[in-house]
Amino acid sequence: MSSASDFKPTRRDLLKALPLAAWAASCSRAVPYRREDFVLPPRSTVGLFAAPGYDVDLPDVISRGLRALAVDVSDRSVLLKPNLVEYAPGTAINTHPLMVAGAATAFLRAGAREVVVGEGPGHRRDIEYLLGMTGFSDHLREMKLRFVDLNHDDVRVVSLGSRFTGLDRMAFSADLLRSDFIVSMPKLKTHHWAAMTASMKNLFGVGPGA
Repeated sequence: MSSASDFKPTRRDLLKALPLAAWAASCSRAVPYRREDFVLPPRSTVGLFAAPGYDVDLPDVISRGLRALAVDVSDRSVLLKPNLVEYAPGTAINTHPLMVAGAATAFLRAGAREVVVGEGPGHRRDIEYLLGMTGFSDHLREMKLRFVDLNHDDVRVVSLGSRFTGLDRMAFSADLLRSDFIVSMPKLKTHHWAAMTASMKNLFGVGPGA
């Protein structure tokens, strides 16, 4: 029978102990945010509204969603954040411009003071080329919607409510921060890191990339 002093941990033992040590260390640190600033609702409100194709009345579909979820945008400024990555013919990598045009129409019908479309592409940085080739330019011009390149917009530095990143402040687009409502309009896709891109992943483009 050996004593505790005779125990010599192997490399495998040490590797097994690392997750436990990391967990213990994380428990000993202060919570990196004020709990009262991040209170989750007891239940999230979700609405599903069928649209079998882009040829349906999308403004009506989205308007029904706004009414069902009791979203009040009267006299408010709304920024629509689509997912515009790059242009590749025959692919479905961007939010369809008809979805953005439909949402803009729905919000204006609901009484929004202004609807702005904003994106900071991470791949194709030539925004005029990207808007033209994807068909966004035609809808923006027809509806007289202002587009903001979030990569090159003026910025304001804001304090962060958490310290998960080690940062205490970040710069964001001034137009983004002036908006009363920010509407994430992702294109659902598979992703090699996140498995699926959705509304949170789409907000990657709100940080200035210049």
